[in-house]
Amino acid sequence: MKNLIADIQTKLNRLLKEREDLLASVETMKGENDRLKATLAERDRSIEALKEKNKTQAIAKSLEDSADRTSAKLKINELVREIDKCVALINK
Repeated sequence: MKNLIADIQTKLNRLLKEREDLLASVETMKGENDRLKATLAERDRSIEALKEKNKTQAIAKSLEDSADRTSAKLKINELVREIDKCVALINK
């Protein structure tokens, strides 16, 4: 009987130790997950900024290369509409 109780206690202690190790591992993984989420969010912001920069440069280049005023006016009107949409979203 004492052997059975000792065996159960040993197994219980092993399970408790394993549980503590798993909880520590979960906390470590949560920290890593939070760090990766922050990195991903920063990269997303960087990508969006680069897209905007690229778009601006493309528009500037097309305006430089554009010989006719109609094309330039259309591009300017497109930008104004986009700005108006942004302002409308901010005002909501």
